[in-house]
Amino acid sequence: MDRLDRIEGILEKVTYDSEKFQRDLEKINLTLDKASALQHEMAARQQYHDEAFERFDEWKRVFSEKMLEIQENSARDGEHIRALVRIAELHSQRLDGIEGGHAS
Repeated sequence: MDRLDRIEGILEKVTYDSEKFQRDLEKINLTLDKASALQHEMAARQQYHDEAFERFDEWKRVFSEKMLEIQENSARDGEHIRALVRIAELHSQRLDGIEGGHAS
């Protein structure tokens, strides 16, 4: 009987170890599932951030183009204003000449 008792003891230990291994494997699978879900969530967030940066880069490009356009228009307007000032000065000088009796 001694041998049979040892075999039963071994079988009980193997059964216990097998059950423990199964529980540990289930925990590992749950952890892997959580890690996989977290990885998918992180990938979705990264995609969102990438798209946000792309939208920002596009906005920045359009903004830069508009600012350049505004600067060019301002420079052109400045030239026109200077030309109008010069015309006004010439007219003023002409009027001063006419009023002073000198025709220019």
